[in-house]
Amino acid sequence: MEQTLARFEQHINRRFVQSSTPKHYLSDLRIFIRVIGDKAPQDIMPTDIDAFVDDQITQGLSPATINRRLACIHSFFEQLAAERPEHHWPNPVINRRHKLKTGSRLPRDASDADVSKIFAVISDERDRAMFCLMVGASLRVGEVSTLQLDDIEESITPGSLAKLRVRGKGDKERVVWLRPSLWRALQDWLEKRPSVTSDRVFLNWRNQPIAVSGIQYRLKQHCLAAEVQTSCHELRHTFARRLVEAGLPVDSLSKLLGHSHLYTTQRYIEGADPTIRADFAAAMAQLENKLIQDQIADSEPPKPIPPAKPTTASPAQLEKLRRRLADSSLPSWLRDALEAYISWRWPTWRPQIAYRIASNMISAIRRVWAWLAANRQIGSWETLRRSDLEVWLQARCQDGVSQYTIDYNLGLARMLLRLVEVRGCHLDPGLFRVESPKKGGVLLPRDLPEPEYRRLETAVLESTQADNYSACFDRAWFLNLGPYRDALFGVVVFGA
Repeated sequence: MEQTLARFEQHINRRFVQSSTPKHYLSDLRIFIRVIGDKAPQDIMPTDIDAFVDDQITQGLSPATINRRLACIHSFFEQLAAERPEHHWPNPVINRRHKLKTGSRLPRDASDADVSKIFAVISDERDRAMFCLMVGASLRVGEVSTLQLDDIEESITPGSLAKLRVRGKGDKERVVWLRPSLWRALQDWLEKRPSVTSDRVFLNWRNQPIAVSGIQYRLKQHCLAAEVQTSCHELRHTFARRLVEAGLPVDSLSKLLGHSHLYTTQRYIEGADPTIRADFAAAMAQLENKLIQDQIADSEPPKPIPPAKPTTASPAQLEKLRRRLADSSLPSWLRDALEAYISWRWPTWRPQIAYRIASNMISAIRRVWAWLAANRQIGSWETLRRSDLEVWLQARCQDGVSQYTIDYNLGLARMLLRLVEVRGCHLDPGLFRVESPKKGGVLLPRDLPEPEYRRLETAVLESTQADNYSACFDRAWFLNLGPYRDALFGVVVFGA
């Protein structure tokens, strides 16, 4: 088992570079192994997962924690199956059976009074700077721990704000701005920060980069002194709540918080939107006016009822799609499955877009099949293998196809395969284990700070003073790439 765990650790370290996910996955996996005992991986059945879930519930763990551990176990068995694609090895973790239902709670934040009490007892410049970045710039505790000196960009223009480059979850980089009070708190720490080789902004008492647990411990100590109870993430929620109450648009707030999805940010608004009360008052006023109008209209003759909108899409459009499938070059086994899927979903799609959805699906499946027919030997659903889809996926990535298009086509293929499996066809289990390529982190472009550019400009101009071809050429391309590019373009082309 230890060798298997070592291989899995290598896999998740490659997949989640510069992330804490591998550490948490391995911890969850070892907890699972302790519960099930000395069973070999191939002997673990869904009933063992049942016993593990029951054990975790007995210990009082939350559904979110149990589901996270189930996701880890599921990934572990998927990796084992990927090592032996020719072996029929069903995953013992079945989401429909084992995953627990979770509620939806609003994010909790620290009250302004509690925040004031905490900062009233903080006298250490480092701690004040760390927690100011959380409550005043939306940094997560892990982002504070990994913040580097090069990520700090001081304001050059008078009246403008200093900024930080923050690398958050998924290795995504974002920019946050620092108000003057935050900048002063950070500068107070940097002036007292020991001169060490580490480029991390915040250090512990041994002059080593401070860990997440160290930051959390310091906040706990300050909370005890202030007689309040909060967490590092609640300080970040306080930042979001304050900006929402100040009227910051949700899309701007999402970028400041580093959220990948807008609906994540919208959860902050649900508990802190100052416009909800005004909207409620306006709606109640409108409702009262409507009740008055209804009382007046009781004496008037009833108006004719408009015809109801169709609840399903047109049967003529469905027949048109069937004729299109019949005239296509798809093999009969693929054409029949695609027609069955569209006929099954047709009543559930919105009438206005049903034809477009089905037409796009036919076009996408035809493109996938055209590639498979040209590059792989496939004669039926039974001969379709996991390697066929993986080779197609690799070819799409090499051709520069967008991530959205790849995900869309792969999702259509999975839905079609599920229907074929339900209809009793024996499929390769590995077909459902093909994963879409992981999206890489998004790094923001970096510019050269103004003082450094001025030093570079001076050095280049001094070294190109000679009146010869080489010096003139070097001076020209430098000025053309720099801030004078537009002005130089106007001189050369328009004679400005």
